[in-house]
Amino acid sequence: MRPESRFRDWMDSRFAAVVLSQTPEEARSLVERLEQADPGPLPDPRSRFDAMYRLVDTGLLLREGRIEEAVEALESVRKRLGDCALLRLMDAWILFLEDEPDPAEEALRTLFDLLKPDLPPDLRIPSLPRDDSPPGRLDRWLAARWVGILYIQLVLYYRDAPMDWIERAEACLDSAARDGFTAETLAPLGLGLSVRRLQQLSQHEDALALIRAIRERSATLPGFPADAFVYDEVFSLEALGRREDALALCDAILANAPGDYRMRTEKARVLRSFGADVESQALCDALLLEDPEDPFVLSLRSGARYNLGDFAGSLEDSERILALAPDDLQARLSRGYARLQLGAFREAEADFDQVLQQDPQMLDARIGKGKVLSFQDRFHEALILFQRLLKEYPDHPAILYEVADVMFLMGYFDDARRHCRRCLDKEPGHSGALVLLGMMAIREKQDAAAREFLEEALRNDPENPYAYNELGYLHHLEGDDGLALQDLDTAIRLFPGYADALANKATVLYYLGEYEEAMGLAERALELSSGHPVALSARGNLLIQEGEYGDAMDCFDQALRRNPDFIDAMMGKVTLLRMMGLEDEAREWQERLRELEPGLEDELGPDGPDGDDGDGEEDGKARDVGDE
Repeated sequence: MRPESRFRDWMDSRFAAVVLSQTPEEARSLVERLEQADPGPLPDPRSRFDAMYRLVDTGLLLREGRIEEAVEALESVRKRLGDCALLRLMDAWILFLEDEPDPAEEALRTLFDLLKPDLPPDLRIPSLPRDDSPPGRLDRWLAARWVGILYIQLVLYYRDAPMDWIERAEACLDSAARDGFTAETLAPLGLGLSVRRLQQLSQHEDALALIRAIRERSATLPGFPADAFVYDEVFSLEALGRREDALALCDAILANAPGDYRMRTEKARVLRSFGADVESQALCDALLLEDPEDPFVLSLRSGARYNLGDFAGSLEDSERILALAPDDLQARLSRGYARLQLGAFREAEADFDQVLQQDPQMLDARIGKGKVLSFQDRFHEALILFQRLLKEYPDHPAILYEVADVMFLMGYFDDARRHCRRCLDKEPGHSGALVLLGMMAIREKQDAAAREFLEEALRNDPENPYAYNELGYLHHLEGDDGLALQDLDTAIRLFPGYADALANKATVLYYLGEYEEAMGLAERALELSSGHPVALSARGNLLIQEGEYGDAMDCFDQALRRNPDFIDAMMGKVTLLRMMGLEDEAREWQERLRELEPGLEDELGPDGPDGDDGDGEEDGKARDVGDE
């Protein structure tokens, strides 16, 4: 065998050890064993052959996750080789490992198309520098041989790879067979693509059956690990709603390999998908101690924090991702939702607009834009946006609910109810629609109907903080503040950053005379939502107790700017105006109250709400919460 041919085969074996090994440890061990068995025809350190030899060491660094070191090593090789096929292959591999699936797929696909179809005898390749020297031929031969294998592995790694990627990977598998890869080498890759195809088609039962058949046969397939496709098995179990089975499988793997970073990430993802946000966040915290810049784990934790009401934490994680990857649309979308909840409406709108500039059809961004318009009281703009969405998605429960919510905020209760009913027709038991129906029933003094809607919402979603918040408010209206506090405490436990529940609890505690705790809750609610009418009204009433009349009036005025018909704020304002001796103004606001709420006639005596003498101990409770 000519030395050049021997070197080519020796390099191919080293590449196989690096690319096909199941673990980084196995890859390094195989390379070391190859070199011990046959040091090979080591090239002259000054030659281009030597530069390609160094590329294999770069591959080992990539397998071990030492990407920065690999990039540095690659740059030194690039200076010696210039643009060549193997360097393009390594660049694509780095994109793959840096969790950039679309650029990695494009790079690998482009390189495959350059290298594989109708390859001429002299291996000249369009858009690559012509190099017919022995090193140039070796460069293109190795890259052509391995680009398809890396493409398959890319598709196997990204579980949500689209069907056209899977089809191209299957073509790469056929090409690899023609290139002389053995059936033993290609069998795991082929089975993996079959699993991925079944999952893409949502045939998860079939995928599970195939994975289990693979496991039964693994003992007879050399080099086939017993835990092959374990991540796919977890995913299929999760997709089938078998949470406990999915978590048990994660724990079984971690019992033997407690430091398995990817499996711990998988478990954090499963916990997050099933709503176990506290546990998911705790696991993400531990993972981020090991890799503070893992964008996937940061994204998981951002979502968990958001669901737990820690909007500032969710915002922080989103911004960390954007610092690492400024074009990450999902991170920008998450930041928009966090800003929305924190009351930074203009900034949130800017995030949604930027996402929509790049992807005008992204549904979550369009819904977010509608929400931020609604939060800014731009109800007609929000309604137009949601109604356009409804034309595109006439049966989408989430959009039907958003239309109902805007209709509710605009005071169109009949239209809101109609859209809630349509939402429930499409998704029976939709807890949001049931809670909204309960809210409307409360405001129309249909307490029995309200309780029925809210309790049904809790039967369908036992940990729904919004339903507990409304039940707490209903108990408060009925005079049972003990039960009200129980429900509001449950809502806050489930959603610690829920401004409505914090504000409602502050109101209940105000009526119970627990002023210090009530003030702390009102201020916390205002930190989360700066213009929250209920929190502002509660704070205004509490400031009256402290003799801070000017600040109290400012609170009532802010609440009324946000909700001009907010009765609690009007009642507080009447009380305060009378205390300040401004009878004419007090009488004007009292008349507005009577027009809005004729039922308050008995509570509005000549001295203000409930004949209050200014000590703030009124007993009447306004039937309006100004919920956001």
